[in-house]
Amino acid sequence: DLRNDIYAYGNNRYIYDVQRGSQALENAGWTAQQNWEAPTGCFMTGLNIRPDLGDCRMMGKYYRALMVRTASGGWRQVGN
Repeated sequence: DLRNDIYAYGNNRYIYDVQRGSQALENAGWTAQQNWEAPTGCFMTGLNIRPDLGDCRMMGKYYRALMVRTASGGWRQVGN
C-alpha cells in the first residue's frame, strides 16, 4: 500500500531525541591559538584560561559531539 510506504519513509527521517556526547579536551599548551573550531559535529562547552598571568591565555578547550536518535533507535553523531 502506497500510504504505508510513504508513512514508513517519513518515519525513518525523523529525529526522536538529542543528547550530548562524551566530553573531550584539546589542550592548547602555552600557545594562544587565534583560530580554533570545534571538530565536525561537535560544539564547544568550556574553556580553561590562566587569569593569573594577566593575559587570559587559553590552556584547553572542551567540546562534545551532538548526537541524535533515529527511528531505528540508534544514536548517530551529527555531521557538518
